[in-house]
Amino acid sequence: MFVHCSGTAVERDSGCPRGWTQYDYRCLRYISTPMTWTRAKRNCALLGGNLASVQNDWENYQIQMLTYNNGCTQAWIGGSRGTWIWSDGSPFRYNKWCQGRPDNDRFQHCLYNYSGGQCYDGTRCHHHLPSICARQMY
Repeated sequence: MFVHCSGTAVERDSGCPRGWTQYDYRCLRYISTPMTWTRAKRNCALLGGNLASVQNDWENYQIQMLTYNNGCTQAWIGGSRGTWIWSDGSPFRYNKWCQGRPDNDRFQHCLYNYSGGQCYDGTRCHHHLPSICARQMY
């Protein structure tokens, strides 16, 4: 799977670095370059953040809209499996799986959001998708 999307989100003035958009207490950045989950995680770290975690319905909505507003339906977020955890270290308590998921496919270890269904799902980590990075505001 290789997903490339186009579009531009509108940035708002905020306590976020240039290129990041404020959503409540954190800054989000849509990365349009398709890459593997591991590469996307590393890229977010180089930008001073993490792949985005999702803790509630409002955060899920923000991430879904950021993906959709950039002309895409899928983007990596920070969940990965052993047991499901977030790459930023926050607990994996919120559940917004797509219908019938997770299906416990032993090869689907990395999470992506699916804006078409306002949910998230696991897939193979070597797929190339855009990503959503998150960081705290200044």
